[in-house]
Amino acid sequence: MEILFEPSVKLTPAISVESETSTISYWGTGDITTTHHGFWLQLALPAALAGETIKVSELAAGGFWAPANSFEASPFRHGVNREALSAASSYEASDLRVWQAWIPASEQGEDAPFNLTVDYSESLLSSPEGRADFTFFKPRAASGKKEIEPNSEEGRGIRAPARFDLMVPLTPEEQG
Repeated sequence: MEILFEPSVKLTPAISVESETSTISYWGTGDITTTHHGFWLQLALPAALAGETIKVSELAAGGFWAPANSFEASPFRHGVNREALSAASSYEASDLRVWQAWIPASEQGEDAPFNLTVDYSESLLSSPEGRADFTFFKPRAASGKKEIEPNSEEGRGIRAPARFDLMVPLTPEEQG
């Protein structure tokens, strides 16, 4: 596996589709209604950040540490079952750390711009030569692919949102 130093972000829309059966005709399926419930945000961080504190946009607050392999899979797509949220995951030394958060439609509209910042500036991976903060920007949150590239030119000049501190988990062995 390639060593990851930059964070990676996936934004997966959660929708439900309902069909109105009273309007079904011989020629069609009836009226179809799509409801946007919000987004699952997944933030993959390098194992090298274990034990470090980073700053992340408050939009991602209220999440949980998901299993390392969850970044490869799609999270729940139809709405959100808050009771089904995973408990804190434990990681192996080389595992990506995956922070997963539910963002309701009231906080992130499907056609509204999406902006997330991740700041490593006080961590082991900060560098005086390079940037230690990353901006993920998408002009319309629900359009296009789920993966969002950091430091997109489109996001330049966007005001950074409020941030919270997030401590990246250690392995059980490192916790002592």
